[in-house]
Amino acid sequence: MPLENYLLPNENVLYNSERPVSYMDKKFWVYITERRLILYRISGIIFKKEEVFTENLRNLKNLHFNQIGTIRKKGVLRILLTRDEIEIRGKLDDIRALFQHIQRKI
Repeated sequence: MPLENYLLPNENVLYNSERPVSYMDKKFWVYITERRLILYRISGIIFKKEEVFTENLRNLKNLHFNQIGTIRKKGVLRILLTRDEIEIRGKLDDIRALFQHIQRKI
């Protein structure tokens, strides 16, 4: 698994998303380790390109989960970091599960 190239020594994945989520209008897979939140994606058919976003769990200050839509409900997770804020969107159950796993770690 190419994600292993980005894990620190003795860092283990505790949670991974069942489906990709939307971050910055791109599809990412979400992983949570003992130390970090990792968003990972591979794009390209012939020339593969990896994109990785990581954030130390200690930098997460606040979480806000919201449900949007009436028929096709989606989940929105806003994560307030020390210096920034990120927004992750996806299927309601997937985002709710991500929210719960992050809460357990912080």
